[in-house]
Amino acid sequence: MENQTETNSPVDQEQNEEKTKQKNIMLGEMIELTGFSVFDRSEMIIIKKLIGNYVRKFIDYEKGFSSLKLTAKKVHEREKSVIFEFHLMITLSQGNPITIDSSARNAFMALDEILKNSEQLIKKL
Repeated sequence: MENQTETNSPVDQEQNEEKTKQKNIMLGEMIELTGFSVFDRSEMIIIKKLIGNYVRKFIDYEKGFSSLKLTAKKVHEREKSVIFEFHLMITLSQGNPITIDSSARNAFMALDEILKNSEQLIKKL
């Protein structure tokens, strides 16, 4: 019993995270998604639609909008519970980039929150 080996060693977890980070999804020329391979196909349809709708609003509010980079990561994953963490960076043609972080158990709620907060910041510009 003392010679049990762990199936999820820190090295394995680190390699899995690297694979997740390496897969970038480009939506057009302005949107880059990183780490979204954790979501299945049906979830990605909703995520792409949500992001696309907000990006259209960003372009309407700010003519200098040039790109959006969004990173997703699972943190504190347990048997029946996962917390999703999102990092957003919006690049504008003038001024500093906008960066916002969000995390929640529901990925769609966290994503909507981060996009809504960035929309309010862009409206103020």
